[in-house]
Amino acid sequence: MILQQAIIQNYFDLIGNKSTLKKMSEDLGINITRVFRLLQGAEMKLSEYEKFKNFIAKHDANINELPQLSKRCLERLSRKSQSEIKILMMRKLSLWEFMQKPQENISIQLVA
Repeated sequence: MILQQAIIQNYFDLIGNKSTLKKMSEDLGINITRVFRLLQGAEMKLSEYEKFKNFIAKHDANINELPQLSKRCLERLSRKSQSEIKILMMRKLSLWEFMQKPQENISIQLVA
């Protein structure tokens, strides 16, 4: 379910929250009632996930540029610079994973 929520969020990040069910259905080639069910939490089929992924890949320049940029960094930057980039990426991913956890399980203790 985490991947499903992430791909839907990526779609909205790319298109904006003002997209309608009809527009999503047209963009993705998925029946409008099925789009509604997916947004309400119904489990996504692999073919539907692929339609979301393909649409995002086609319309998001970052997805196309990041692998090429990564390759150039590996070819040209020092090991230290590569390590710094790797650490930054790992931190961003860890933060994203942390934010996906249910909030009720997280308790904060304040020390006076």
